[in-house]
Amino acid sequence: MFTLGPGRDEQGRPDGNKYNGSIYMVFEYMDHDLKGLSDRPGMLFTIPQIKCYMKQLLTGLHYCHANQQLHRDIKGYYQADTH
Repeated sequence: MFTLGPGRDEQGRPDGNKYNGSIYMVFEYMDHDLKGLSDRPGMLFTIPQIKCYMKQLLTGLHYCHANQQLHRDIKGYYQADTH
């Protein structure tokens, strides 16, 4: 994650990619991730499941962006299955 706010490079110019703080992310344990579930032979998600997962993903992404955070590495195995 990177802060979208202003930073400064070595010459004092604005640099939006520089972040000097710390971010700690703590998650509860989940038995599965979305990638692991989708890799199962014969596993097909229902339309309601797809809608639910997409809503969770987009809600989380909106929260990050609303708080000036940018997530550059979204992958299926980062999405925990809570159902």
